[in-house]
Amino acid sequence: MHLDTGKVNYTWNVPQNFLMTASELNSFYRSLLKNELLENCEDQYGQPCVLGEKDETFHRAMFSPDLTTGGDIGVFLVDKGVFHQVKKHRMYRIVPEFITFQALW
Repeated sequence: MHLDTGKVNYTWNVPQNFLMTASELNSFYRSLLKNELLENCEDQYGQPCVLGEKDETFHRAMFSPDLTTGGDIGVFLVDKGVFHQVKKHRMYRIVPEFITFQALW
């Protein structure tokens, strides 16, 4: 899967069952670069991530390491506009410096 930043195409290293399309990832990443993500929302957190559900679907999300409690992480689901506490193993963090996903264990 490739990322188009407008200058260079990068390759996303994503889980094999990842269902988000390349264009959706590109849009998500560009919105982060332009600081347009959740523009009208008070619940914006600092780190972009992707939350994996049990049915193997994924959601764009934001999380803050400061919101970790009892092994769970506070995550804001971008598309649903809701906050959840989730287990670390269900999340993948977007690392812009390397344009990759890292599983949070």
